[in-house]
Amino acid sequence: MRTGSGPRRCAATGSVLAIGMQARDSSRLQVTQDGNTQTDIGSDGADCEGQFANTSEAGVIVDTVEHNTFKHGIGGFSCNGFEAIVSNGGGTIDVTLRDSTFEDNPGDMFEEGNLGAGSTMRWDMQNVIARHTTERGANPAFSAEPGANPIPFNLGDCIVLGHNGGGDNTYFRMRDSILEGCNNGVTALSGLAASNGEGPPQALVLDIDHSRVAGNAKLGVQILNSTPLRLLQVGVANSEVTGSGSFGGSAKAGSPSRSTASSGDVAVASRRVSGGRFHFSSISLSTEVWSSVVPHT
Repeated sequence: MRTGSGPRRCAATGSVLAIGMQARDSSRLQVTQDGNTQTDIGSDGADCEGQFANTSEAGVIVDTVEHNTFKHGIGGFSCNGFEAIVSNGGGTIDVTLRDSTFEDNPGDMFEEGNLGAGSTMRWDMQNVIARHTTERGANPAFSAEPGANPIPFNLGDCIVLGHNGGGDNTYFRMRDSILEGCNNGVTALSGLAASNGEGPPQALVLDIDHSRVAGNAKLGVQILNSTPLRLLQVGVANSEVTGSGSFGGSAKAGSPSRSTASSGDVAVASRRVSGGRFHFSSISLSTEVWSSVVPHT
C-alpha cells in the first residue's frame, strides 16, 4: 500500500494518519504489515503520522511491520514517522519493526510513549534506518544538556521512549540498525505524573546491539530517571555512538540507586564524553531504585 501524493495546497490539516490503529476498552488488535510506503504525508503545521498505534483503558495492539518506507513528513514538531502511545489505563502495545527505512521528518522519528498506569510497551526493531529530523527542541532540565522541557517528546529525536505512570513497564530492543541526523539519537525516560496510577513505575529496559547512533545534534544516547523505579536496565554491545554535538552517552538518575552491575560498568555507562564518541564492545547498567525522591518538573 502506498499513501501520499505530494504536498497539498489546500487549507492546513490538523492531523494526518497514513496508517492508524486504535484499541479501546478491552479490545485486542493484531496487525501484520509488509511492503507499505508513506511519502509526502501532511501539510504545513500538521500532526502527520506515517504509522500511528494507540490504546486506551485495557486495549491491546500487537503490530508487526516489515519492509516499510517512510519519507518526507510535512508538518510541525509533532509530525512522526511512527508513533505508538498508550494514552491511559493498563493496556499494552507491542511493536515489531523489521527491514524498514524512515527518512526526513520534522519531529521525533519514532515515539514509544507509555502514558498509562500499569501499562506495558515493547518496541523491538532490527535492520531499521531512521535519519534526518529538523526539529531541535531543548532537552529536559535534568538532561546532561539541560533545557526546559518536562517531557522530552516532539524534540526531533530519532527515538524517544518512556513512561509516566505507576506500575508501567517499557522495553526497547534494537539490533543492526542506524539512527542518525536527529536532535538526540535515543532518549529514554522514567517519570511519574501526579495521580497516574499507584506506586512507582516498574521497569525501563534498553537493549542495543550491533547498531550505530551517529551525527546527532545533541546527545547520542541519554537515559533519564526522575522517580523511584523498580528496575533500570541498559545494555549496549558491539555498537557505535559517534559524532554527537554534545555527549556520546549519558545516564542520569534522580534518586539514589542500588546497582547490580560493577562500579566500573556504571561509571562507563554514565560518563560524559567530550567530542561525543563512544565505541561499545559491551557495556551494561542495571540498577534498582528504591528511595523516594521529588520528581523533576
